[in-house]
Amino acid sequence: MADKPETIEAGMNSKEFQALRRRRNYAVFGGIMLLCVIFYLITIVRVGGF
Repeated sequence: MADKPETIEAGMNSKEFQALRRRRNYAVFGGIMLLCVIFYLITIVRVGGF
């Protein structure tokens, strides 16, 4: 797969590649936001004493 980059680029055009990259960026950003929300809730629970 790594030794034939031309077949990979021929299989998908630039628009599909950009959509795939954007989808992956959204997944990474969503995961980071989810972690931030979890830590935020844990902090509220600890400070609030629930």
